[in-house]
Amino acid sequence: MNTDTIDTPAYVAYTVAAYTGSPTEVLTINPTGMNLTPNGNSITQSGSFDLIVSGRQRVSIRFTVTDSNNASCAVVGIAIDPQSGIDPAGRAAFPTALVNNSGLLLADHNPTNTSYDFVLLIQNAAGQLGLIDPKITNQ
Repeated sequence: MNTDTIDTPAYVAYTVAAYTGSPTEVLTINPTGMNLTPNGNSITQSGSFDLIVSGRQRVSIRFTVTDSNNASCAVVGIAIDPQSGIDPAGRAAFPTALVNNSGLLLADHNPTNTSYDFVLLIQNAAGQLGLIDPKITNQ
């Protein structure tokens, strides 16, 4: 396998409780469900909502979010907080994040023995913002 290419993305679909808040506050939203479709990538679910990426190949992950009323929430951004390793901003491990109508597509170059907390910034149809706070561990 060519480690410079990223194959078909794995899909991570989070479900969150329907939420409301003011337009100026960002709520921390705890996922109520997660569906992982690895698509041949070396990605597994850890605990309820975290991910483990194994092996040495680079992978891509597409994140989508719906609420408990089955309404789509737009994934509008990501912030990465390394918990281990030497990549303080996560830029070498995650060089590309593309946001579009299909969710957020994240390239994971999968450095060995690194762990990252990250938050997905989401927005519901009413324009209210929320954060989902899972974790990615690269093995």
